[in-house]
Amino acid sequence: MGRQGEPDPQAARDAAEFVAQLRQLKEAAGLTYRQLEARAAECGEVLPRSTLADVLRQDTLPRAELLAAFVRASGQRDRVQEWLTVRERIASQQQEPPPPPRKPARIGRYGRALGVLLVLLTLAGSGVYITGRTNSGSQKAQGPTGSGGPPALAPGTYRIRSAASSLCLTERDGQGTGNVYQADCRSSVPTYALEEADGGTYRIRGLHPVFGYGCLGVGNGSSMGGAQMADDYCGHRGAAETFHLQREGTPAGGYRVMPLHTRACVSVPGSSAQQWAPVLQLPCAAGDAGQVFHFDPVASPRAIPTMSSN
Repeated sequence: MGRQGEPDPQAARDAAEFVAQLRQLKEAAGLTYRQLEARAAECGEVLPRSTLADVLRQDTLPRAELLAAFVRASGQRDRVQEWLTVRERIASQQQEPPPPPRKPARIGRYGRALGVLLVLLTLAGSGVYITGRTNSGSQKAQGPTGSGGPPALAPGTYRIRSAASSLCLTERDGQGTGNVYQADCRSSVPTYALEEADGGTYRIRGLHPVFGYGCLGVGNGSSMGGAQMADDYCGHRGAAETFHLQREGTPAGGYRVMPLHTRACVSVPGSSAQQWAPVLQLPCAAGDAGQVFHFDPVASPRAIPTMSSN
């Protein structure tokens, strides 16, 4: 039996309940998919983050070797056999489908986009946003009425630059977490691609020269103020990786970037001009230049690694 407050595999009666316990195990560990993959690698095991995300999204039993690596990486090395025993019990009670083909050990950090949960919100209040149509008929969020800000953004490839510091959103080389900071635009990575989503919202795809395609979003899909923005593979954070772009005329022309699940603002705290200041989700505040960003058009990278090539 599980210790008090811990996930209990013995409580699972079928594959769906077993995977639900695995989801609880990840939550209890408090680790991201990247961190779990890194922990497994330290022990000489392969635990691809995209494969693990697939497992926790479905209701079918994982492979035994992946299960063992995941439990060990989650800090429950002494309970690996317990999890494996329950898995075998459930497997013997059902006719299991053949296991999916093993993915390459060297896998893109983001993997391919696995689909995004797009949450449609009714815009509160009349005239909060106005919309316009492009020649193709698609709608774009154009910001609050009378904002006097820049024109609506078209889909394309951009660097995202703070209006307060003129530094660009970037990951920190060698850190491996995907957390987003601000730093010199000349060395900022990844380049971002703006894509239209539903209801006048946008998705911001990361185009990383090493780790491939991903999405900008709030780390772990958190709703907490102060959560750091992070690049990760697309699809598992739902509305936390979908944004409203609100035009701003003051204090500096640009755009507020607002995660759909909180309607907070992507922010450089205190309008800091410091290199490597973290970029966070914070409550929107009038007149805060640290919450306003420029989207500077850039050429699309020539080659982005895929799951099979990385």
